[in-house]
This record gives sequence, structure tokens and C-alpha cells, in this order.
Amino acid sequence: MFDVTLNQMANAITVTHVSLHSDDPGTNGANELSGGTYAKGAIAYNAAVAGVRAQTADVLINVPAGSTVSWYVLWDGATPKRKGDLPDEFFNQAGQYKISGTTLLAANP
Repeated sequence: MFDVTLNQMANAITVTHVSLHSDDPGTNGANELSGGTYAKGAIAYNAAVAGVRAQTADVLINVPAGSTVSWYVLWDGATPKRKGDLPDEFFNQAGQYKISGTTLLAANP
């Protein structure tokens, strides 16, 4: 498949925000953190190169005290697009979690 086609496919993927979850979010974004100053973080991606779009900058998300971060979800507005497992991290005190290095890619059949 030509890179131009892969780039068009990857550039068509729309993602606006990332959320943090304490357990598997399933297909609807369940188990999202809440409380304190937690809110989804805005996320952006560069234009595709060879069918891959790289995250443009790190995203820092406030995490309430007593929370465990173990999953993330990429969203397009209110629609969950992709979930990913993270190494469990417990926050004894309120803090921040950094999301970096995520990519969006077109599948090459």
C-alpha cells in the first residue's frame, strides 16, 4: 500500500482528548477517574508520515489522591476511540500523570 493512502487513512482518525481509568474501560469508557481537579486532557497529533501520526506534546492530567491509574482511553468528543493498558500507578497524594508518545496508525493489510 502506498504511503499516501496510509497517510490519508491515519489522518482521518480524529482524537481530541485522553482520559485515565482505574480498571478496564470496556467499550464505553467505564472506570474513569473522578474527583479533585481531574479532567480529560486535550491531545493532538501531527500529520501522518508513513501512515503514523505522532502525539504533538506531552499531556499532563491531574490525578486525585487515592487513585490508581491503570488504563487510558483516546476520545473523539464523547466517543471512545481506543483504549490502552498502563502499568498500575497508585497516587497516595494528588499528582499528575503524563501521557506521552502515543501514536495513531493506519493498518496496512
